Amino acid sequence: MAIRNARRQWKDSDVRAHRRPANRGELAVTNPFLNLECLKNQLNQPFFMEVIILLSWAIWMTRNNKIFKHVNASTQSCKNLFLLEMDALLLRAKKAYSPRLEDWISAIP
Repeated sequence: MAIRNARRQWKDSDVRAHRRPANRGELAVTNPFLNLECLKNQLNQPFFMEVIILLSWAIWMTRNNKIFKHVNASTQSCKNLFLLEMDALLLRAKKAYSPRLEDWISAIP
């Protein structure tokens, strides 16, 4: 159940990883370095790694809340946690990145 929720939350984020198509009878292979490069290109922001880390953290915390605190896991709760973490990041961001980061956060639906 937790894996399904994590997949749905990544899917809802509109961020896609690189996947090499599998040949018949093979599993699709993913390359973590290609995935990061693909995500970097999609986000096209200097703070792309922070976004990836904080979204992963939000998914992880949503999963843990479901397992250990019996809190209903939802895409919205994951998104809310992600936005809280991004707001905290905004307080620590370099002044040069703050306007772009603030614009990026406010553009999240």
